[in-house]
Amino acid sequence: MPVDVWNIHAFILREVYGSWGASTPPGVDPSCGIDYKIREGDDINIFRANLIAFRQWMKDKGQQNKPLIISEYGILWPDWLKDEDGRGWPPERVSRFMTRTFDLFLNETYPDVGYPADGYRLVQAWAWYSLSDDQQYNGYLFRSDSYEISPMGQTYATYTAALSDTPRADLTVRLSVLRDGTLRHWAAQQPSNTLTVTLELTGEVANLGKLTATNMSLYFAPVRYEATGTVALPFSTTPVTVPPRYDGVLAWPLSLTLQPRYRYDLTFQADPTDQVEEPREWNNAVTVTLDLRADLWLRQMSYALRDPIGGPGALTATLVLTNGGDWWAEPTHLGLVLRGETGTLLTGQLVSQPWLAPAQGVTLTGVISRPAPGGDFYLLSAEVDTSDTIPEQDEGNNLITIPIPVVLTTTLFPTQTVVLTSASGDLAFVLPAGLVSQTSVVTYTPYWLSDLEATPFHAATAFSLTLDRPLMPGQVISLTWRYRDEDLAGYPEERLTLYRRAGGTWQQAACAPYQRQPGVNRLTVGLCQTGFFALGPGYTILVPIVAREGVGSTASGALPGESVGRAERGQRIGPLLLPDR
Repeated sequence: MPVDVWNIHAFILREVYGSWGASTPPGVDPSCGIDYKIREGDDINIFRANLIAFRQWMKDKGQQNKPLIISEYGILWPDWLKDEDGRGWPPERVSRFMTRTFDLFLNETYPDVGYPADGYRLVQAWAWYSLSDDQQYNGYLFRSDSYEISPMGQTYATYTAALSDTPRADLTVRLSVLRDGTLRHWAAQQPSNTLTVTLELTGEVANLGKLTATNMSLYFAPVRYEATGTVALPFSTTPVTVPPRYDGVLAWPLSLTLQPRYRYDLTFQADPTDQVEEPREWNNAVTVTLDLRADLWLRQMSYALRDPIGGPGALTATLVLTNGGDWWAEPTHLGLVLRGETGTLLTGQLVSQPWLAPAQGVTLTGVISRPAPGGDFYLLSAEVDTSDTIPEQDEGNNLITIPIPVVLTTTLFPTQTVVLTSASGDLAFVLPAGLVSQTSVVTYTPYWLSDLEATPFHAATAFSLTLDRPLMPGQVISLTWRYRDEDLAGYPEERLTLYRRAGGTWQQAACAPYQRQPGVNRLTVGLCQTGFFALGPGYTILVPIVAREGVGSTASGALPGESVGRAERGQRIGPLLLPDR
């Protein structure tokens, strides 16, 4: 993502998810938040540390050479609110924090993380909150009703009046693309390799300083990105004189002919040869990225099977395809492929895709034959533009793959023993006579391990076993698992355990002794319930116990009359063994 400047807010507010304050941003682990106290709202050390941390993040992301703007910060707590020490927030306290932040911004430098073009300062521009929001928050510089300057506003005025007032120019620019329309309204259904489009742009330059900027020029340079690298397109320049602030903004009309299929970076710069002396140069240039490409995105895929479920037959796939780009997507083909769970190609089919406008979606359907399964799963994949003929913004969303479980059913009779074996042959269930009191149907469904939520054990296989009738009491289903060495995950075979998911937790589910045959990688176990199960080795977790200062026998849980050794502060006194958890 191209970035010209970074903008942040810099209030010191508690970061507690779902509570008052700033909460935590979407997608951020709530445990990362800091529960700042009210008293810390004007802590300059916390304020400084947060800015350094953000600047470090910028450096780690290759963004140190970009300006940082604080677009809003200040003290929100009203003057009547008492902090944890019983202190309020009078103008004197707020003003002191404000001027200390000004000193930080103007005078402190940090060569390791600061902005090199600004003498390694942390922040290049900032906006105090607020001008006149005095109904609920603090920090207002003027009264909203009388327009009178507040004590904090007077502090602000006194501070800024003491700064250097040497008249200088200060150029800033803006580039507007397609102000009266968007790419999505343009002509459709023309091959992008035979089409050109003309853009109308406007480059604007303003002078924030008090001195007229003379002997300078404006510069516009487009760059095209191709597979082999970048291509510089013809640039434009024009001489201008820019009056000081409040005297208007200069607009430079531009026209640019481009060819779809490419991404372009459009750079607009004032004073490219550095003829004008300015207090800051970072606001002299702006780059706009224009991506004239489609972006085919396979958003969703579902399937329907025709009987028999566990055998050969037809498979109908339904897909939702969207063009998330800014240009039309030309007709192409979508490939449907069915593989075995080891990746072996079974069958495939091509599905036609029509013209797609930007943001347009379409539902496509394809029917392919489904051979007899060779394992517990089929892998159904769909890939759009398999011949790679459409230039796209992102090729990574052209493919989607979902597992299709091979579901097996069989009929149970009260007087018969039935054996149900998974399609892979790894699991065999012996369903004894007397398991049901009337004719019933049992269904076995394997579960794709990548879709399994985290478990407190190493899950090597998972499945559900369901009956449409209740089990008779006292009956045991015998399950035999033929496992592989890699299923052990390095654990000894005596750790292999059957678990059942119930009430949101995993519980050991064996209702008969385990019969272990490690020589042939085979495990037999009894189960007395239906439901969702998993097999795998249980973990042993070693948790170090460290005694804290002042912890004695009572805190250690000793019974009355027992003597318990006392550990020194920070002394490790041994591990806690939690088997099969």
